[in-house]
Amino acid sequence: MRLLTHLILFLGLAVGSRAQEPHRFLSTHGTFTPEELGIVDGGGVVVKVLPASVKNELTILGVARVRATTEFFLRMYRDIERFETGWGVTKKLSDPPRIEDFAALQIPEEDWKALRDCEVGDCELKLGEPALEHLRSQVDWSDPAASQKVLEFMRARALEYSLGYLEGGNDKLGVYRDGKKPTAIADEFRGLLENSPYVMSYRPELHRYLMEYPRASLPRASDFLYWSMVDFGGKPTFRLNHVVIDPLAEGPNAGVVIASKQLYFTHYFHTGLELTTLVKDREHPDDGFYLVSLNRYRTDLPGGVFGKMARKVAEDGARGGTERYLTATKGAIEKYFRDERAQ
Repeated sequence: MRLLTHLILFLGLAVGSRAQEPHRFLSTHGTFTPEELGIVDGGGVVVKVLPASVKNELTILGVARVRATTEFFLRMYRDIERFETGWGVTKKLSDPPRIEDFAALQIPEEDWKALRDCEVGDCELKLGEPALEHLRSQVDWSDPAASQKVLEFMRARALEYSLGYLEGGNDKLGVYRDGKKPTAIADEFRGLLENSPYVMSYRPELHRYLMEYPRASLPRASDFLYWSMVDFGGKPTFRLNHVVIDPLAEGPNAGVVIASKQLYFTHYFHTGLELTTLVKDREHPDDGFYLVSLNRYRTDLPGGVFGKMARKVAEDGARGGTERYLTATKGAIEKYFRDERAQ
């Protein structure tokens, strides 16, 4: 908990000008060795799994040094569909969302059989009771048109879910009924955020916005929703995200926090919060920044010996995925930034 509490210092670094940061923080609170700090400053990427105080939480910290400006990064990031090219299908939702936004949504082959067998309390996909009851009582799986009808139903549910969240925030998030015990997404997210004191202590405005959206306001911030179909190394997983871009200062190459609130997953996770902080590079204040990625998830890992084995697999997959993401992002941002400057 103490280590996680100090992670909020990164938000302070984004607006501060400490000569030794972020190295001091990474070595003191992120357990980064001098060799690992050298890897980052030399252009490499370092990713670590951090201790978690809650058994079903997974926390990943990754850092890369990027030769570009934060303004350029944000311009690329806001075009999320191009930004995530190569990581699966991604679609930014309209304002307000429309059914056409989910036209590219498909049901993976391995999920079709699971859907046919799903019932309340026993399903391989994370679905709420209304959806499970519809699939059980309203779908004739022997009908040749069943697959198209189910696909249209899932797209409509995704739209309804998005509109509900925009109108009512966390109170409109669903309750998973895939297992024996109901899992309320709002409760899971609340627990995750309350276990993130670094957000509350340093950026209470962001904390309140994430908890009370859409009733709360966050001056200067912008946000959007998008969905993606991603592969965490197992089953292809549909997820729905609420992105909040929170500038911490004004001026060139200023610090920024990007919070990606995970509203829904079909597999593996109950919810999550991905915090990306852009910290000005002290050696290249005009065209350099540190890209710090702190990702926290509430998982559905089982307990016992099997749970420990599954957690190790999940940690390795999350660490590897974050490393690939940061490496690819750093390379792409730097290339496009150089190309633009050369024009």
